[in-house]
Amino acid sequence: MDSVFGRPQTKVKLDDVAYDKSAPHYSGTVFGLPADNVIFYSKVAAGTFATLVVVYIFFKGYVLLSRFSLQTVARLGFMSGFACCLISYTVALSLIRRYRINAETVYNQSIALVMRNEKVVQHLGTHPRTGDFRTYNATGGFKLPLMRRIRSGSYELSDLLGLKQRRLQMLLTLKNPSSGNEGLVSCDVRKESTGFLSSTNVYKSLSITLYSENKKAEPETIILIGKPEDVVYRSLILR
Repeated sequence: MDSVFGRPQTKVKLDDVAYDKSAPHYSGTVFGLPADNVIFYSKVAAGTFATLVVVYIFFKGYVLLSRFSLQTVARLGFMSGFACCLISYTVALSLIRRYRINAETVYNQSIALVMRNEKVVQHLGTHPRTGDFRTYNATGGFKLPLMRRIRSGSYELSDLLGLKQRRLQMLLTLKNPSSGNEGLVSCDVRKESTGFLSSTNVYKSLSITLYSENKKAEPETIILIGKPEDVVYRSLILR
């Protein structure tokens, strides 16, 4: 088992710009601010402004609307309402995705990080295949007060207020197509506050357990980030 003790390790942040392939991202800076953040919040502001403009025109333009028939006004109202709802839904969905820990980014970046280790490359090759097994569990943040959660006794006030720290744990497999060797990657990513209304996603732990095609060889666990006690499901992996 490989682990680094002594001086504290530098925190590894989740990089959505480099590893999230499910949505467009922008690198660089604009006026000293990250370009991805500037463009994202510009889109949110533009969507919100467009919604307010449509509502303002519809309610303030009653003099103009009075010249049309009730049927025409009803159609305009339906179209305006539909457009406002669509824009509001898109903006809300974008904000929700923004503040959640992106599972696709965790998946891609975790593979990239473990493949920087020489032992992993020797065991799995330079281009391992992703296995059929991949699972993750996201916790923390706001949760709806559903009856099944309340009845289970696990629902708390912090769930309703969204005060619990966001956390995403993931397990995935990699396989060497030529030798048959496999690796089980486990990681734990958490959202940490960096200031007022600002946060960042960092790795709490990242490890890979190497399994050889030769059943006589014992599995070897390499801890790349964190300590042995931080490993996800260590009772399953650390044997």
